[in-house]
Amino acid sequence: MLTKRATCNACNSGNAVDEALIQALAPFAVILDVPRDRTKHPELSLKDEEQGPMYSIAPRRPPRLAPQFVAPPVKEPPDTEGLSRLTFQVVAVSEDEARGFVRQRCMQSKRVHVVREEFSASTEPGGPFTVTLVNGASLTTPDSLRGVTKIAASYARAMGVRLPAGSPALKFLRGHAEPARAIGVPSRDVVTFPGVQHLPLHHALFLKRDVGGPLIAHVVLFSIFEFVVVLDEEASAEPPLNHGYLWSVSAGQPVIFNYLWAESSQAIAAHCGTFVQSGPRAELRGAWPRHYINNPRELCRERSVSAAGREYFIRKDQRASEEDALSAARERAAAIFARFGLTLEEFEMTVTQKQSA
Repeated sequence: MLTKRATCNACNSGNAVDEALIQALAPFAVILDVPRDRTKHPELSLKDEEQGPMYSIAPRRPPRLAPQFVAPPVKEPPDTEGLSRLTFQVVAVSEDEARGFVRQRCMQSKRVHVVREEFSASTEPGGPFTVTLVNGASLTTPDSLRGVTKIAASYARAMGVRLPAGSPALKFLRGHAEPARAIGVPSRDVVTFPGVQHLPLHHALFLKRDVGGPLIAHVVLFSIFEFVVVLDEEASAEPPLNHGYLWSVSAGQPVIFNYLWAESSQAIAAHCGTFVQSGPRAELRGAWPRHYINNPRELCRERSVSAAGREYFIRKDQRASEEDALSAARERAAAIFARFGLTLEEFEMTVTQKQSA
């Protein structure tokens, strides 16, 4: 599924629902270098709500401390030349970056005219920095919640499921109702994956309707944010419904796992009305995304292996020779390594195919 009219402010036609969700998820999309249809990811600044400092976020690198003032500038009385000395307290990862930051801010100020500089610094090691990011983005605003509801409704329609116009989800999506009956954050597992120890960093969509129960959707974004959406609260005589889709953000492709619903659709619908994830659950769900955020090389490795495998089988389907298919796979992997500023010195690929009986 591709989201339409959700790429930028200029072409978004003022759609506040999409815009709010995109802005809230932007730090994850940037640092994990989620592929875009056009343009490059911008560099963002994000404040760590737990520790306070501002971090600079750019694709394919761990968060680094952004240069920032830690106190208002101190202005001394004018000297004999009529010049006042301004003292700035700046936190930065290097002396050069601190100097450049102060210069830029002085140039932007209409009240400061720099005559000369005297720079001294007391520096401490600047990194590597880690940041949780779990509390750095919020999906609790009404527009963000509508964005999640829109994802659930769009998936249901894509699966051929008809939604009643009076359902809480559609009424909330159109701005005609409060979110309490339409959407919520589960306090425990809604879907489980038997035998799977670690899921990849992923987005997921699930639909469920039991006989005589409501129609619900389970939405997961970047493995961290999870929601339950009630698409139809009325008991239905329709046959049971069970759909699931999981997209690996780290590999950049859909993946297939066996999954089980942990509760009935009626019990799952009861999660609606709660919009804040508990601290322990947020910590648990944020562990795997943090691993990739602070270890971009691991993300590079998984993405390159996945892309190389796809390229290999595409070439084989086109009846290319084994040597040509492997060469194309290596080139595809090398291109991804280059995006991460790495060099692919050696790439060995072993292909195992099931023998027909």
